[in-house]
Amino acid sequence: MTSVNAELFHREYDPPMAKCPKCGAEHEDHDGLGVLYCSVCFYCEHPSASESPLRCDICGRLVVIE
Repeated sequence: MTSVNAELFHREYDPPMAKCPKCGAEHEDHDGLGVLYCSVCFYCEHPSASESPLRCDICGRLVVIE
């Protein structure tokens, strides 16, 4: 049986980080889409919306389509 170096294992499998485009706070980027919502400055890309009028499913704000 071989021993596993715990530090190497965690470093190798840590998710990549992405910076918020508004405030620069770093968040884990599990899906490769970057920061869709920032819990620090409340920046939101509004990636999905439902109801009428349209409300973001992530932050709950009204979504205006331009």
